[in-house]
Amino acid sequence: MLDDFEEILFKVEGAIWRYIVKAMRRRYKIVLSFSVDELECLPLDTVADLQVNRWAPWIKIVIHRDVNTGAIILTWLDAHRNEKECDYLKFLAYCTLLGRLKDVEKTCDKIVEKIKEIVNGTNK
Repeated sequence: MLDDFEEILFKVEGAIWRYIVKAMRRRYKIVLSFSVDELECLPLDTVADLQVNRWAPWIKIVIHRDVNTGAIILTWLDAHRNEKECDYLKFLAYCTLLGRLKDVEKTCDKIVEKIKEIVNGTNK
């Protein structure tokens, strides 16, 4: 059963990955900044740290486009200003499997929107 779950998780990760990376065109790395309010799906420890850290309510998403080691990493600062991170692609896949499809869709759309701003040179 665990193998079946991992196979499904892998397929969901792949679908999310392809949707986001398609917007990157030929770029191999993009770093995006978001305020906490902009994304629907965030890990609870991220939200907790950012509520304590009113001085740094920003998070970064780093997307590395590589066939073998592609990753989408979420980073933020904790209460002691230490950088923390999580595998955001896997987190979004888990959220999807937990029934938060609309939230994941809105989050991915927001990420793609910011990528397109950078790629098209309209990033402010």
